[in-house]
Amino acid sequence: MEISQLLPPQTLDSDPLLEFEADLEEAARSLDLEPWVLQRLKHPEREITVNLPRVRDDGSAVNVTGYRVQHSRGHGPCIGPVAFSPTAQPASLRTTAAEITLQSALLGLRFGGAAGAIVVDPEQLTERELRHLVKDFVIALHENTGPLFDVLAADGNEYVAAWMDEANTHARGQCEPAAIAGKPIDGGTLDAVCALSISALIQQALSAKSLEGVRIAVQGFGRQGRALAGALHTQGARIVAIADRSGGIVRDSGIDLGLLQDYVIQNGVVFGFPAAEAANNPDVLECDCDLLILAAAERQIGAYNAPRIRARAILELTQGAITHAGELALPGPCVVVPHLLAGAAQLAVWSHEWQRGLSFAAPDPQAAEAESRTLVLHAFDRARRMASERKISLRGAALMLALSRLASSLRLR
Repeated sequence: MEISQLLPPQTLDSDPLLEFEADLEEAARSLDLEPWVLQRLKHPEREITVNLPRVRDDGSAVNVTGYRVQHSRGHGPCIGPVAFSPTAQPASLRTTAAEITLQSALLGLRFGGAAGAIVVDPEQLTERELRHLVKDFVIALHENTGPLFDVLAADGNEYVAAWMDEANTHARGQCEPAAIAGKPIDGGTLDAVCALSISALIQQALSAKSLEGVRIAVQGFGRQGRALAGALHTQGARIVAIADRSGGIVRDSGIDLGLLQDYVIQNGVVFGFPAAEAANNPDVLECDCDLLILAAAERQIGAYNAPRIRARAILELTQGAITHAGELALPGPCVVVPHLLAGAAQLAVWSHEWQRGLSFAAPDPQAAEAESRTLVLHAFDRARRMASERKISLRGAALMLALSRLASSLRLR
């Protein structure tokens, strides 16, 4: 099994940024938006580059680049994740930042989107090196961040969140709980809270009374994929296929997630799990199931493989996992819940943490899940109604709803 099988090569000719802009333009035409509104939304307010010179543990000197793209601060503070990637580029960060602005409008929140990255492979660094690099990044940005300017989100890594919080306190000379999102939550984790909200979204999308017996395939078994699979399994869903970078496994009667978790802890990958049949990535993507969850990489479904997808519905948990051509080529009955809706649960949880942080109160996992569920399901219902009325996709309807709200706000400024 080759790792390259995770990404079908036929889908590599798409550009996520260009496709995102094309979707924006199509939605803007449908709404008859003024050209200046579209241009304002297509381009971020500011892009910041920082250079972080470091001396590694072996004595070698390196310079690491960091980026922060702030899409809009006109409606409230920016908020968005900080990623670690050796291939990070401002272009991909622009797409993420713009989509968070749209998600905020869709949920009725007053945030602008932001996205950041440290251009490094964290697997190649020691914990001490990574800790100091994170702190240097936060300190270098501190004049352009803060609870009322730009909230840095650790995207589920509690250690990184703690390092970022410590660095922000050092840079500003005071504790600011609302300046960093994704910090540890007593009684739960950010991923677990998001997973419960997304589970409710899945049930709504499938128009099911419960998730008991629903057959689910999961592509991607990282933090989000594991948490969501666990939440769905707890609610009675049957996980029939799972894939990660190593390959895949399938079992029509359902995969035992408890045993699989133990296996992954010991071996680091799902491939080779003895209590299921070995498979490759296409087998998982194209298996017969009620729901396919895309939680791995971009461009996993394109025109090449879309006609073979047999899932009743697809949850796009990774931004750009379905190309524009791929969505058009999917079988007619297949419903796509786009990342604009699926990823909004995380933003809603960050919003809860930020609001509590402003008053120096700890986040409440139950309240965060309830708020996130209410906001996401309301947005989904509105998008589904518009999609039905206009005979368009959920992606197009969600975009139009978000753009309409943003345009109304921009005209008043």
